[in-house]
Amino acid sequence: SSPNSYWAGGGGVQNRKSFMFACDVIMGNPHVVSSGYPFTNAPQGHHSVFGKGGAGGYLMNNEWIIYRKGRSQIRYLAEIEW
Repeated sequence: SSPNSYWAGGGGVQNRKSFMFACDVIMGNPHVVSSGYPFTNAPQGHHSVFGKGGAGGYLMNNEWIIYRKGRSQIRYLAEIEW
């Protein structure tokens, strides 16, 4: 929601600043990849997928994908301005 960020262009709340949240996430054994790939589930022996951003692939930022409900919970929500 930051107006000058790379991902700006929607999702902002009128008359508010930027928002950031921090979560507790159970990743288990992550499968690490360096480019975008259409995973529908974690590969055998893994519980999640970690896409490493900026490693020569298509991902701009690090991305973590979990596939089971109940493995993440928002811990903090902060309104920030810079």
